[in-house]
Amino acid sequence: MRTLLDEVERSDPDAVVDRYLSAAIPVPGFGHHIYPEGDPRAAALMADLEPPKHIARLIDRVVSLTGLLPNIDLALATLVARYRLPGDAAFALFAVARSVGLLAHSMEQLSVDSVIRPRGRYTGPTAELQPNAQRHKRKDR
Repeated sequence: MRTLLDEVERSDPDAVVDRYLSAAIPVPGFGHHIYPEGDPRAAALMADLEPPKHIARLIDRVVSLTGLLPNIDLALATLVARYRLPGDAAFALFAVARSVGLLAHSMEQLSVDSVIRPRGRYTGPTAELQPNAQRHKRKDR
């Protein structure tokens, strides 16, 4: 993301977007396979954030030409650029948020003793066939 935003800052945002699209290269920071209608995390962050002009132009151009909306990567990179945070701040913010989210999700799953929102189907052996399966069951139920 940082490379793209540095390039857009040094050059014309329209030309950068046109170069990506004419080469059939996806523009980083737009679209998300889990959120095809738009990344709600990015929307929430961008709602209260005024991007620098070159980033605002990038966003407008990509959205108008592709229909893809910014994802969390672009939103965090925009936050970093807007407030002139250290270059690795976007990654640090994402890592902290992901850690808190995974912990909350784990706590939620433990409270219902099942998997919530599975995105895959487990096809391995069942608990009855696994040795020491009882060792992994919660004892407080």
